[in-house]
Amino acid sequence: MFKVLKYFLWANLYQKGKKSFFILFASLVSLLLVSFIFNDLLSMANISNFYMLIVFKWLLNLIFLSLIGWSVLQIVTIATTSPFTSKNKETNEQKERVLNKEKLMTKQELILQKYAKVQQ
Repeated sequence: MFKVLKYFLWANLYQKGKKSFFILFASLVSLLLVSFIFNDLLSMANISNFYMLIVFKWLLNLIFLSLIGWSVLQIVTIATTSPFTSKNKETNEQKERVLNKEKLMTKQELILQKYAKVQQ
């Protein structure tokens, strides 16, 4: 039972944070690519371009690190919220509309009422 619950919690986390997981993975891959590419560029660069390339490399690294931090923060906030709470306002409005009715009718009663109106 515990394994099933754990699976549903992980599936719920992935379902809600799919975008954050993708951003995290893409940022990690981009960070590795930037470091490999710029190491090659720095080895081939002249003295004049060398400092510009270092600044650009660290600027890109900081951008990707901030994206990684932001996506991890999003994943943590998603993980700490309860998976059983619904934030969908439409379903809450529909529930309120149904609960505000004086008489609740079954499908059969609604169909009979519809045909009774047509007969008149």
